[in-house]
Amino acid sequence: GALIDYAVGRPGSPDGMGDLYRGRVVARVPARALSLLRTVPGVRSVTADVSGHFASVSPTLGYDPATDSGSLDLIGKVVGAQTSWTNGYAGAGVDIAMIDSGVAPVAGLTSGNIVNGPDLSFDSQNPALTQNDAFGHGTHMASIMVGRDTAETSSRAYVADSGKGFVGVAPDARVVSIKVGAGDGSADVSQVIAAIDWV
Repeated sequence: GALIDYAVGRPGSPDGMGDLYRGRVVARVPARALSLLRTVPGVRSVTADVSGHFASVSPTLGYDPATDSGSLDLIGKVVGAQTSWTNGYAGAGVDIAMIDSGVAPVAGLTSGNIVNGPDLSFDSQNPALTQNDAFGHGTHMASIMVGRDTAETSSRAYVADSGKGFVGVAPDARVVSIKVGAGDGSADVSQVIAAIDWV
């Protein structure tokens, strides 16, 4: 039989993924051919791809931002975000690459603070899900980083907003979202590697 049953990401391949994988090949190979594949000239290594799953939290656990020690307002104080805002730093001009499950266009993340990179997830084949976070983890992470109820003209204004509205740690930065996680939270290692290479 064939050495490789299926491959994507071959350099120069018509699937257009060669550049994303930068010379790597993601292939479905029969187990009986693995030892032979390792001996092919130019093959540096053969590694099994594995699937993972993003964690989730049950909303039934309850949450009070005023008293919860894990609230973003209190975390902002612990990490010194409010001190940075007072000193004129709120992330303006900074882009943060985030490899996760995408970002949903929700309030606080629609004022120019999200830039979509490639969608490398299994959802990318469904136009309704491409770039959209159907799992929630990426949206949650982006909110912590750059979420803001109001885009302020001065970083010092975020100090006044703190505790009244939602303000992420670096509200004037942008998240560059590289989606690898599907709507069920699944992602393969090869997708994460391709995302890292893209960054």
